[in-house]
Amino acid sequence: MASLQSRMSNKCTAPLLHRATIGVASVLCCAAFITAAEPPGLRDGDRVALIGDALIERDGEFAFLETALACTVPGGKVRFRNFGWTGDTVAGSARHDGLKGLNADLTAFAPTVVVLGYGTTDSFAGAAKVAAFSSGLTQLIATVGSGRRLVIVAPVAHQQRAGMPDAAVRNADLLPYVEALASAAKPAGLFVDWFRDLAGPVAAAEPLSDNGIHLNQHGYRLAAQRLARALDPTPAWRIELTAPATAGRVSGATVSDLAAAGGGVQWTALDRTLPLAGERRVVQVTGLAAGRYALAIDGTAVASGDARQWAAGVEISSGPDYAQAERLRQVILRKNDLWFCAWRPRNQMYLSGGRKREQGRHVAELAALLPLAAEQETAIVPLTKPSPRAYRLSPAAAGATP
Repeated sequence: MASLQSRMSNKCTAPLLHRATIGVASVLCCAAFITAAEPPGLRDGDRVALIGDALIERDGEFAFLETALACTVPGGKVRFRNFGWTGDTVAGSARHDGLKGLNADLTAFAPTVVVLGYGTTDSFAGAAKVAAFSSGLTQLIATVGSGRRLVIVAPVAHQQRAGMPDAAVRNADLLPYVEALASAAKPAGLFVDWFRDLAGPVAAAEPLSDNGIHLNQHGYRLAAQRLARALDPTPAWRIELTAPATAGRVSGATVSDLAAAGGGVQWTALDRTLPLAGERRVVQVTGLAAGRYALAIDGTAVASGDARQWAAGVEISSGPDYAQAERLRQVILRKNDLWFCAWRPRNQMYLSGGRKREQGRHVAELAALLPLAAEQETAIVPLTKPSPRAYRLSPAAAGATP
């Protein structure tokens, strides 16, 4: 079976977009409007449908959005389906059966939550079509969002790349579509403004895309962090301690068994969630004697620094919980690959389309992929649940690194 990445490289994509840098003010915090009767956040038993254009579909190649959202419900049975379609518009123009086909997919899946990500393809129509986009968006929301919790995500601003046209032109076209999405979200649910959240210094620090428009792995990781935090707006993971054994401010975890150990400190931590799409965490320990210290989690070295650095706070970006989150993502990728092949086989024209008289007898075989996808979904649930971890901060040998 072909990998999702190879399948996507062979599909028709949206028109080539030049690489661009946003020319509007950046907003570094997650912009969200929450006016729906129900609070944001996923719950055990939810069924989440992701709908949109290439921005949504291409996450199937990375699975950061789904992984981060799944992590917000540790141990919960939350199911996801990515119904994104490259080049699609709010009118369903890229789908082989338009919005009728999308509605049929949603009826079969029966989602309780819809994540809607449109606007990039629509924006190529320019300012003259913003009103039509708003009207189509309203109709789409009335159809796919009726009786469901709704999350609307903005398209990502284009980034400048050497030798490509000025990004400001495309972003100026895109901005009114973003504003239309924000306006639609105010009465309908939650709005996550990736257009501004992933612009400015965030975009300048490291490329978010390979071609100025389609997010790369780093881009989807940051987008996933902001989406998950919009749905689960709890304080970031941080542990503050004072040697030899005094607990300070702790968020995102529960600390127990705190004790002095071998000139350092040891404790047990149970995280509320796994790291969301690689979010960095901070451990701060004051009161240490001068010298260098190394932190190990379940015996795995993850960070080191001198006493002054630990007193200021040291970032953690690896360890057993990060490894578990990556195992979770890999299982989700396998599940998505199986389901995508059943939902949109590459030879769909021969199986169920205009030439089904030739190979249509094989369409029943697609159903055999669904139990395999269900097996992966069963494996996903326990991987979302954090385990207690043993932390030990000890004096480090000279020259030691994590």
